[in-house]
Amino acid sequence: MQHYLGPGRPLTFLDTWDKVRAAAEGGLLEENQWCELKEAIGPSTKAVNTELARDIAALSVHGGVLIFGVKDKTYEVVGCETGGMRDRISQVAATRISPPLVPVVLDDVEGPDGRNVLIVSVPPSPLAPHMVDERYYGRSADGKRVLSDPEVRTLILARDQRTHGFVERLQGLALNDPIDQLIEGAPTGHGHAFFLAEPCSPVPSEPLSQEGLTSILVNLDNGRRSWSTLLRGCLHTANDPDGLSLRTSYDKVRPEYEHREAQIGLHDDLTISAVSGGATRIIERAPGSVQHVALTGTMALFGAQFLETLRKISLAQGYQGQWRVGVHLNHLRGASAIEDAFSGRAPQFPRDFSTHHLVIQPTAWEDPQTQIEAHVLELLAKYLRGLGRSGWSYNQLLQQA
Repeated sequence: MQHYLGPGRPLTFLDTWDKVRAAAEGGLLEENQWCELKEAIGPSTKAVNTELARDIAALSVHGGVLIFGVKDKTYEVVGCETGGMRDRISQVAATRISPPLVPVVLDDVEGPDGRNVLIVSVPPSPLAPHMVDERYYGRSADGKRVLSDPEVRTLILARDQRTHGFVERLQGLALNDPIDQLIEGAPTGHGHAFFLAEPCSPVPSEPLSQEGLTSILVNLDNGRRSWSTLLRGCLHTANDPDGLSLRTSYDKVRPEYEHREAQIGLHDDLTISAVSGGATRIIERAPGSVQHVALTGTMALFGAQFLETLRKISLAQGYQGQWRVGVHLNHLRGASAIEDAFSGRAPQFPRDFSTHHLVIQPTAWEDPQTQIEAHVLELLAKYLRGLGRSGWSYNQLLQQA
């Protein structure tokens, strides 16, 4: 993993003792807005843990690294006892900072005599500024400091603007719907789902190749639904001026297969978008009689595949930070969950569209599948509530069409 240590400084690998020493001797580890050094973590007292929380909260405004085992005055790499530090840092970040943070605690950099260097990467937080003991913290060239009220207001306003911009970009995906280009006689009135994921900080990495993305897609979990492929079936190249894009079909398909169609795009800035034609489907039950059904199972599986793809791309690109992820579904008005639609007793979705978003950190998930299922339910919460499916588990949804 490469680290950003400030303007004018190269992205730097700090994964061996020699590399840490070379960076220190070369002046790259001088403390600034993006780098904090500590010789050791200190005893687990309230005062020491509060100070640790302040360091992490301060770094989260713009991102940075907290390095243990390097003296902050002489930059001498001395190492320290790192046993138990990983759990302690994670607990402090989760319990003493508001809102909680999930810093990335990297593997020990092994040194002589059992004394190691520990590097904690703190990605820029989309929820910054963060509070410790009722004060907001940030950093300057001289280290951490309490933020003034005007600085806090400025950061909160910028946060709100970023959120608003994300929602606009998410909803804007429907204006250039790639599924419509694949369907004969489109638009058909079937509902589509648009997923978008944007990294919350810049990602200094090489673009993923088409072969790399294809390998990720074909190995996605299919939720025991052997008849459905969705993102797993995106094997055909789609021309995309913003980056790499793959889709399920090369030629146009008939409307009755629209719910099977999908497209995914990986842009040069690591933004990931995906579209499914299976949010809702209009089914003719008899001549002159149609049912507008919501394919909740398809949406659950597609959402899970999207989050699994996102996690695997994060790992492949070495990005440990947070993502803002959202879903926008259209043509929902009047749709019913498929199980109830045929009985005529189901609640019908009252609006034409549903939009929801959240912030996640996929590389920090200890149990990826459990986290994926939970976040799918969170992303689809409004869609499911409008269909009378609140409280359903991921596996219950997966059993539906």
